[in-house]
Parts: sequence; C-alpha cells; structure tokens
Amino acid sequence: MTEPQAMTAGTGAIAVVTPVLNDWAALERLIAELDRLPALAGRRLVIFAVDDGSYPPPNLEALASAASAGLGAVTGVKVIQLSANLGHQRAIAAALVELSDHPGFDSVLVMDADGEDRPEDVAALLAAADGQAIVLALRSRRSEGFGFRVGYGVYRVLFRSLTGNSIQFGNFCLIPFGFLEALTHSPATWNNLAAAIMRSRLPTVSVPTARGARYAGRSRMNFSALAVHGLSAISVYIDVMLVRIIGAAFAASALVFGALVVVVCLKLFTRLAVPGWASFMGVSLLVLLFQTLMFASIALFQFLSFRSMPTVVPATHAPQLIARVIDADRATIPT
Repeated sequence: MTEPQAMTAGTGAIAVVTPVLNDWAALERLIAELDRLPALAGRRLVIFAVDDGSYPPPNLEALASAASAGLGAVTGVKVIQLSANLGHQRAIAAALVELSDHPGFDSVLVMDADGEDRPEDVAALLAAADGQAIVLALRSRRSEGFGFRVGYGVYRVLFRSLTGNSIQFGNFCLIPFGFLEALTHSPATWNNLAAAIMRSRLPTVSVPTARGARYAGRSRMNFSALAVHGLSAISVYIDVMLVRIIGAAFAASALVFGALVVVVCLKLFTRLAVPGWASFMGVSLLVLLFQTLMFASIALFQFLSFRSMPTVVPATHAPQLIARVIDADRATIPT
C-alpha cells in the first residue's frame, strides 16, 4: 500500500457520513440545520445516510426537501442501504468504502444524526482542517446521566489498562479524503473507527466540543451497548492486550513462586510456622501458580492463533453488504 496523500486543494466538496437506524426524523433535522448554518455558507456538503437495516425505509422526498430551504450548503442527499443490520461502527466502515470510489470530495465528515454531534461544531472542525491531518472532536463536556458517565469512565480505565493508550474521542471527526485508503484497508476500522484512527498512526489534531442534546427520544446506548462498543474498541488492540495479559500472568506467577519459596523457608529454617499452616499455604500457592501459568499459556496460544488468522478488510468485504445507493434528490456526486 502506498503512503496516503492528503488533498490540499480540490472541489471543496465534503461528504457527510451518518449511520441511521429508524431515526429518519432526526436526520431530516440534521440536514436542515447543516444546510442553514451560516458558517457553512459557500460549502458543498453531500449527505450519505447509511441505512443500517431500518424499517420502514426512509421517506426520500422528506430527506430531499430538508435541504431545500436553507443557505444551500447541502447539495445532495444519498442513502446507502445495507443488506442487513451491521451495527453502528460497521455501517460507518461500509460508507467509507463506498465513498473511496468517489474522489471528487476533499474530506469526509463522520457524525451521528441524533443531535448529540452538534452541527455548529462542524464549523470548528473545518476551521482546524488543513488537509494534512484528521480533525478529532474531543468531548470537553458530556450531557449523559450519572450512570452512563460512570460506565464510560470504567471503559476508559479498562482501555488504558489493556491497551496502554488513552481514548478521548468518538466517531465525530473530519477525515481528509486521501486518508480513506489507509482506513478502509485497515481491519481495525471494521470494529471501531476511533480506535482504528489511533492505531493507524495517521496525523491528527483535536478540537474541544460539547455533547449536544438529542433531537428526540432516548439514547440506545444502554449498558449492554456500551459494553459491546467498549469491547469492540479494545479488540482493535487485541494483540497488544494479549501481550500485556501474558506479561501480567507471568509476573503474577513469579510473585506466587516467590511467596511459595518464602513459605518453604519459614517452614524449614524458622520456628514461626504454626503446625499445618505451611502445608496449607504451600498447596494453595502451588494451585495458584498452576492456574496463573495455565492462564498465561492460554493467552499465549490465543495470541499465536490470532496472528495466523485471516482478518476482515472493509475495502474487500463491505461492498458485498451494500445493497444499493439511492439518490434522494437526483443530485450528482462530484467527480
């Protein structure tokens, strides 16, 4: 693969990728707000809504009319219909693959359609863009409830402990078009875009943003969804995680072996041991030593197995899962 080259000049067109599952009313509002945002006047935005198995299907006329009464920033609305529900992250990966075939765009903006990624923050991301780095939206202030914030904090601690990296951003980002090749050919993008960007080592810059309020309804990010999302991000670093687990297991084995030596020495060379105490502790420590060594061996074999397994590359697999791309307004994708 050749080194990705970011575009520094071009049509100025921006592709907006947003996954949608039944929440079409929120998408209509997002389109309308982007279209009439003064900071985006003179820009060319084409919306790519990823239909992740919605039912009923979207009202295409309503989507097109949402972009017809503003300042004209939104010049096209497309719906990428997937063959089945793939989940939030894989829907984004499929859209990036589809967009990689349309080089008329300068950059790709990834955001949610529910209002939590605020349209007014798009201007800040565009202001920080120079075509040479991915612009990340950092959450300087969150709006979720206490329980969610606690769960999110636990996720960040686990991510840091298992991968050695700190994650402070989500999917809301602006990607130079020239970086799509690297991301769509990375297996990590299939599981989690934010972690894939971290692992790609592509240049990034950060812009502080606040979490917006949902346009309507409640977030589907419950405990189970948060757990799946967090584990998907951690899975991007599965090889690093397994190495850290193996190291921790062998370190624990060394500590247990050292404790066993201390028990034996106390039994043989001192009179401090209570009758039966040394035998009980010795057997317990032997069992613990065996378990930690077995755990380390299993983790080691898992690591070796993972390294030999074929991986899912979005650029290869995603086209098979895209049923069709519908032009909601008959606009032309820039070429």
